[in-house]
Amino acid sequence: MSGDEKNRGVVADHQHNQYGTFQGVANYPPPPQQPAIGFPQPVPPPGLHEVPPPPPHYYPQGYQTVPGYAIAEGRPVRERRLPCCGFGCGWFLFIIGFFTAAIPWYLGLFVLLCARIDHREKPGYIACTVAAILATIAIILGVTKGADECKYEVYIMLNYLPHLLCNVIPHKESVLRHRIRASSVVDVDNQPGAVSSTQKNGLDDHDFISKLPNPLLSEILSRLSADEVVRTSILSSRWKDSWRYVSRLDLDPKRMLNLDKQVITQQNLLNEYLGVNNDNSSMNRRQIKKAISLASLMIDKVLFSQKCNLKSCKISHFSDTTKSAQLEKWIEFLESEKGIQELALACDEFIFSEVYPTGRYLDNCKLSLKSGIFNCSTLHALELTHYKLENESPFHNCPNLRTLKLKWLSLSTETLDGILASCPFLEHLSLSCCIGLDQVRIYKNEIVKTVELESLNLVAIYLSSKSLGVLVIHSLKCSPKNLIINAPKLRVFQAYFDLNLLRPQPTQFLRAAGDQPPLKVTSILEHCSGLLRSPDENDKFSSFFEELWTLSLDLDLNNIRELLILSIILRLCNNLQKLEINVKSDNGAQTGWLPYPESTLWEVRELCDCITHTLKVVTIKGFEGREREVEFVRHLIKNACAMKRIDIWCNNSCSRKGAEATLGLLSLPRSSIDVSIVLKPGPGLRSAE
Repeated sequence: MSGDEKNRGVVADHQHNQYGTFQGVANYPPPPQQPAIGFPQPVPPPGLHEVPPPPPHYYPQGYQTVPGYAIAEGRPVRERRLPCCGFGCGWFLFIIGFFTAAIPWYLGLFVLLCARIDHREKPGYIACTVAAILATIAIILGVTKGADECKYEVYIMLNYLPHLLCNVIPHKESVLRHRIRASSVVDVDNQPGAVSSTQKNGLDDHDFISKLPNPLLSEILSRLSADEVVRTSILSSRWKDSWRYVSRLDLDPKRMLNLDKQVITQQNLLNEYLGVNNDNSSMNRRQIKKAISLASLMIDKVLFSQKCNLKSCKISHFSDTTKSAQLEKWIEFLESEKGIQELALACDEFIFSEVYPTGRYLDNCKLSLKSGIFNCSTLHALELTHYKLENESPFHNCPNLRTLKLKWLSLSTETLDGILASCPFLEHLSLSCCIGLDQVRIYKNEIVKTVELESLNLVAIYLSSKSLGVLVIHSLKCSPKNLIINAPKLRVFQAYFDLNLLRPQPTQFLRAAGDQPPLKVTSILEHCSGLLRSPDENDKFSSFFEELWTLSLDLDLNNIRELLILSIILRLCNNLQKLEINVKSDNGAQTGWLPYPESTLWEVRELCDCITHTLKVVTIKGFEGREREVEFVRHLIKNACAMKRIDIWCNNSCSRKGAEATLGLLSLPRSSIDVSIVLKPGPGLRSAE
């Protein structure tokens, strides 16, 4: 093929029609001739022709051939479609990795390193690789920093760990499940502006406990016993030291020991107390000493590990602790280092005296402390249980003591008088189940405000104080003639009697007067109101009922004699606002000696000023719906003008007739338009439900 023929396929004459969509106009100048393309062509020698001027610029029409390139004709080639809806497996693995614990990211990393992939899918696999590396770093940091620094681990802890803990503590299952599940994180640092880990980690908005202030969270833990507080340290690293910052401690050695050791120790103590010998007595004594020593070490560990001041602390211990001066060391530490405010001490072995009151335990539970050990500027409340107190030396010079509670103590009247003299600013005195006392004397004391006497065998009671505001007398043995109360500012008076609480005392503690008769509530009311006193005695001691605001009594409303006494007492109480009566049924009720029908008792007698003017709240417990009970309540409804509320707690033995009579009280006309009458079932019915 010649060169002209070759050029003819490429170069076209300007006279021929051009190939293209637009043909142009006839008078448009032809395009310049293109140089030949292909093999070398003959060129005329230089200078033979003049150089023509450059052609004018123009825009060629149609398709033009690019110099040096061949035209590829035919159907264009298309690439195959990527899987997973067209965006590739790499991006698919990257997206689902957020929902499947990052496992697809590691799969994408493996494919990128070990397989041939399409160049279009490489960005997706690279994204999986980067995500897998970041996830690995996050997992490593989460393990090293603890469970509470990882949101997923915190979620598992809050939802599953409380169930495991409740199985470890079966006796406190319901309480611990509620408290542990409610207490997610406790920050014991009370520094202002501190940021908790829950704020850093961004826990869900339903974690309300973590949003509580730090003092309130510490108060929640303070409601638990010491062994339960220490067990919460396994919840997370944040809970590890939370028990060191509680404000209240309840230390009981029995709960700190294993269940097997508790049973063995209690059985051995009981055998030793009763004098029962067995073949393993020496081994049992060694086990007891080992258990007591271990309990003391646990108390030391918890007590000396506290990092903040304590508001209150209760320590139950064995008698060997008192003999070894360990108890004295604990008291001094709490007073000097922790600023204790409320302290309760109890000897645990003394509990057998409640069942076997023989007095053999007294020598083992002597409270031998140094003089003035309770003289602390911060200590204002003290409770002692199960001790033998021989003298008042531990109470020397205690002006800051405000509350003193003595339960199951052996002490003399002289010792009690010495304690009261050493505590000149004592406001609250409570004596319960104490033996060895023959008198309780409080006089020349213008500070005491509350006195509680329970289960005592006394020859005489002498209370004379102008500041006395609350008096509680519960199940005493004393002659009513020797009960003298001179309290012109008394506001609350409570008198109860339960024969089951009057336990026999050891013979070595009975005075020359012997065992005293039970002091019933009606006897107290008769002598304190002046009904059985001579005129000279009434002039010497004024009645304390005139200024009473609250009166709570154990009475039999079905007994005519007790109803008459109640009517006399209500006439003396000119300022009474609250009346509470616990109905104690007596089968020997007196009847038939009134000059008028019994049903008209309250209508015949003169109206009391407190009922018509001041009485606002009345509570009657043990109501059976009998005639005399119903008449008393009917009298209150019809005549109490200032009454706000009447609560009637029905007895379990209430008959159908009594229930109908009780319901009939709701339809009676009422003197007070604001009064509400509430009928409540007895405790037996509530427990059955």
